[in-house]
Amino acid sequence: MGLVMATTTSSSSPLSRRKAGVSRVSLRLCVAVLLLCIAANSRAASAQPPPDESNGVKEGRDKFYCFRGFKRCMSGIEQCIKPEQECNGIKDCADGSDEGHRCKSFDCVATGRYTCPSGRLCMNVTASAGYIRYTYYRQYLCDGVKDCADGSDEDPSFCASYDCNTNVPHKPLRQLVPAPPPPPHRRRCPSGKGGCVTEAKLCDGVADCVGDGGSDESDKYCKKRGCSPSSLSSLFQCMSGRCISRQLVCDGKKDCPGGDDEGEFCEKMDCPYGRVKCAGGNNRTCILSSQMCDGVEDCPGGADEKRCDASACGAYGYSVCPSGKERAAFTRCDGVKQCRDGSDEDPTLCRTYNCSTGEVKCKDGVTCISRPSLCDGVKNCPDKSDEDPVFCRTRHNCSLASSAFPNYGNMKCPGSAYVWCTSLSQLCNGYQGDCYEGEDEKPEFCTSEKTRNLLGASGRISCRSNMRQFTYGYYCDGVQHCLDGSDESPEFCRGYECPEGKVKCYGKWCVPGRLCDGKRDCPDGSDEKGCST
Repeated sequence: MGLVMATTTSSSSPLSRRKAGVSRVSLRLCVAVLLLCIAANSRAASAQPPPDESNGVKEGRDKFYCFRGFKRCMSGIEQCIKPEQECNGIKDCADGSDEGHRCKSFDCVATGRYTCPSGRLCMNVTASAGYIRYTYYRQYLCDGVKDCADGSDEDPSFCASYDCNTNVPHKPLRQLVPAPPPPPHRRRCPSGKGGCVTEAKLCDGVADCVGDGGSDESDKYCKKRGCSPSSLSSLFQCMSGRCISRQLVCDGKKDCPGGDDEGEFCEKMDCPYGRVKCAGGNNRTCILSSQMCDGVEDCPGGADEKRCDASACGAYGYSVCPSGKERAAFTRCDGVKQCRDGSDEDPTLCRTYNCSTGEVKCKDGVTCISRPSLCDGVKNCPDKSDEDPVFCRTRHNCSLASSAFPNYGNMKCPGSAYVWCTSLSQLCNGYQGDCYEGEDEKPEFCTSEKTRNLLGASGRISCRSNMRQFTYGYYCDGVQHCLDGSDESPEFCRGYECPEGKVKCYGKWCVPGRLCDGKRDCPDGSDEKGCST
């Protein structure tokens, strides 16, 4: 009893109370730190993109590789973007690390893009199809299209006084060889307010002066001017003056304000290229060739879906979809739904379907892809199994990419991480992106004797003056391809081993042929000397 009382008394001493207070503070700190860690992990998790949008593939728990043509987000999260998406004013990385203050000093030209007039972003210079829209910087200014996310290329205060053709100070892109022709002359939009446009785009059926409501396509303006002479054969002028695509004429829909693109004249008019006239009735309607016998009635009375036997379907490139309900041009189980009802990609069907010759089935057991698509750095299987890093690095034989053309020049990229298949012509060609992280362009690879002999056999050689740069030609063939003559120097050629299919003559020159094949390939016949009968 006394011991208990003594303990109780001592626990209420000032020292004990101080210790208890410290313990409570420590506990609160621990809880706060724990909550911060949980919050940080939560934010990190939320910053990770969905797996299908990562543009890369994982190996185990810790390794992550970007697909061909992509680079990792700056923060290191498991997501990759295209180089042209960096500093374009749009947050493409889940955590936004591709944008921000760093873009003020970002080198846009290094990624093949102009810097926006604001100096804060890179200009989007490509069209939706991926090609570069214009060659010259000034062509992007005041053209009615916002190529800069901040709109600085279409700034109204600048465009109001810009003459459409004067060059504006900017950092140029790498000079193309040969140099492209000068840009076409531009003029102000007809209203004087809608930016700049070339003569060829006036009244061509597409509104380019979007800033003023399309004054380049207004009925009144085009009636006076006429349709664009650069597109006369593909345009139709309405009675109102409007110019429309000839593809819209006699399609059963009124596109002219007065509907004069449809009517009796369609009975005698030939359909535009790529369209066919509906049979029966008044023969006034043209539909796309691809709409014939596709299971959908497009002609009046459904004439396009009658008399669609096997021969008719074959003529239009169609087959009956697996469901039997429609017809389409489709490939079974290729991961793309070409039948509207999706029956060509029905998982139940595809699991039992044997892929065609030259194809392999993905690990999902459903999708078929071409053999050359394996380990090419591009996601072709929905489950990414065609790009499994372990499979590509250790088990895939790139030279057998095509069963019809084995060993046609494909080989494994150098490196030991994510190993793609590439062709001999892409090795050491001075361009990044043919192998993961540019392994095929590293000096230690391009200057090695193994690489020299490999490329030499395929008709590409390097010179002593620059061992990393390859040019077309052959070593020791009697023709000097290097300016320094190193490809034909006697010292080098005496020790050079001629590639398969060539034989050495006079101890230094390589000519087509083989040793002891009964044919005299060398002038002195030395390739047949000393051969047993």
